[in-house]
Amino acid sequence: MDNKYRNEQSFPFEAFIVNLGMYNKGKLIGEWLEFPTTYDKVQETLNRIGIGSGNAYEEYVIFDYECHIDNLYSLLGEYERIDELNYLAMKLDEMDKGEIEKFEQVIKVFVTDSLEDLINLTDNLEKFNYYPDVTSEKDLGHLYIDEYKQMNVPDDIKMYFDYEAYGRDASINEGGVFTEKGYINDSGADIQKEYERKKGIPDEYKLKGQDCEQSGNQQLNNMQRQQMLGKGR
Repeated sequence: MDNKYRNEQSFPFEAFIVNLGMYNKGKLIGEWLEFPTTYDKVQETLNRIGIGSGNAYEEYVIFDYECHIDNLYSLLGEYERIDELNYLAMKLDEMDKGEIEKFEQVIKVFVTDSLEDLINLTDNLEKFNYYPDVTSEKDLGHLYIDEYKQMNVPDDIKMYFDYEAYGRDASINEGGVFTEKGYINDSGADIQKEYERKKGIPDEYKLKGQDCEQSGNQQLNNMQRQQMLGKGR
């Protein structure tokens, strides 16, 4: 069975995490971390690049991403929280191939400037209508007339009917967008905010590890709170 992620990868994305203090001193020390991950892997990565657990440095920055989800790269910033990145990756892992394709196309047109919004989008894909392979106004006209019967066009005049014009009017009225893979419009339903940063990540999506102690969690959370002070795109 084909993998749902691009390039036949088994994970949605990875991030290159850099020791910010050392970088400010002219040394680039960092490692790639795949998501979803675990608390133990995060701690091991941070320790290897000299952050936390008795090291002199406490702040990290994310210099790059390798994304196996189309259109995601430009939406992830350098000051993202590791626990929220993991939350997003876990939500993506729960999707099937069709849902991943829809997510990839929706984020191409969905206006967002936060990882919190992306996480909430994973629970609100039904808000958007996605029609794969409908990539032009003419395609949309045929879909709405021939399949959805939005307008009764007698068979003997279909060859004269302007499907392109009908599809153009429909897309304008709906505020729809064509991508290279299909057509998307907004159903008009409100986005339900399942996740609010101030309320914290649900227990089932929190970073977990065999050696995860409360003191360690607090140390990681302190660093994550520092990352929330800024966001780079």
